[in-house]
Amino acid sequence: MVSDLDEPPQAGAANLSGRITLSGAGLLYTSPQDGEDGVAVNRETILAFSAPLDPATVTTDVFSASSAGEPLDFRLHLSKDGRQVTLFYANPLPGNALIQVSVDGETLRDAEGGLVDVDGDNVAGGTDAMSFTTLSLAAVPGTSVCGRVFASQLAASGDASVNEPLQGVTITVDGKEQAMRAVTDAGGNFCLDPAPGGRFFVHIDGRTVGNATPEGGYYPFVGKAWQSTPGAQASVGDIYLPLVQPGALQPVSETEDVTIGFAPSVLAEHPEFAGVAITVPAGSLFYDDGAPGGKVGIAPVPPDRIPGQLPEGLNFPLVITVQTDGATNFDTPAPICFPNLPNPDTGKILAPGGGRPPSGVSTMTPAASAWSAP
Repeated sequence: MVSDLDEPPQAGAANLSGRITLSGAGLLYTSPQDGEDGVAVNRETILAFSAPLDPATVTTDVFSASSAGEPLDFRLHLSKDGRQVTLFYANPLPGNALIQVSVDGETLRDAEGGLVDVDGDNVAGGTDAMSFTTLSLAAVPGTSVCGRVFASQLAASGDASVNEPLQGVTITVDGKEQAMRAVTDAGGNFCLDPAPGGRFFVHIDGRTVGNATPEGGYYPFVGKAWQSTPGAQASVGDIYLPLVQPGALQPVSETEDVTIGFAPSVLAEHPEFAGVAITVPAGSLFYDDGAPGGKVGIAPVPPDRIPGQLPEGLNFPLVITVQTDGATNFDTPAPICFPNLPNPDTGKILAPGGGRPPSGVSTMTPAASAWSAP
């Protein structure tokens, strides 16, 4: 792969096909990775480059995708900084299929007019192809997945605090949204039957709950990976959805960076969270159809009552969810600031520079989501 990646191609050599390009633009990585399997059928394909590309050359003549020899229909999106190309597929990818994505480096050019090293051989131009395999969505007779959905916040019952079941939450299998779906009952119970055999992805839609919520507040739409046992019933246990308070979502800007903190109602209850904020770079948020903008907000989540369990050994005093009103893509990373809170196990606060703060972050949007922790 190229070195000194941020240096422009040498003057006078930008149009010479096959020149050595130790300091030119190159393909850095792809998502999914080449050879990856078990890829969700609704997942887009991302290709990141070491330098800005010439937008005029980011076309379907340069980028192509196919399965079993048949071309796939997609829309291309070039990030605002010109370094990332995303393929948004018009339809869910075929299940249990090999998907191939190709880039023609003999036509693709960087912003300086030089050919792009797409195959990592330190020579400008060339072609490259990567492939990945999607997971199977075939229903297996007798296969089901069951669980319960509760609010993250406990409800008061006399002098006690109890779980509040969420009724009306909709669970759908990605790529089989109409054929494989379930709705929680008054006890928060659901059973997805039929279900695919093995690993598959779902979305849990808390916007459809029948429980009373404050005006302007809602429960989010959460994406998860589940594992079934073919021919048997599997349990995913208890799932918790946080209530996003009214006023949490704030508009972002096409021209200016926007810093967003917790809603005033959250800070009134937790003043120690005053330093928590996400900064959305100008013009970085967009919808799958390419429309820019939208709203972003953050909300705290009880660390022991999140949609999915944190990896063993991670014990955070603060976990947050990052929400949007529908746009699901940041083509520039959005930095987040956490306060330096005490370690829950030791009660000690890290010294400046002593390590990352013991906090967690998730992203859960009303249109699509992912749950993660650093």
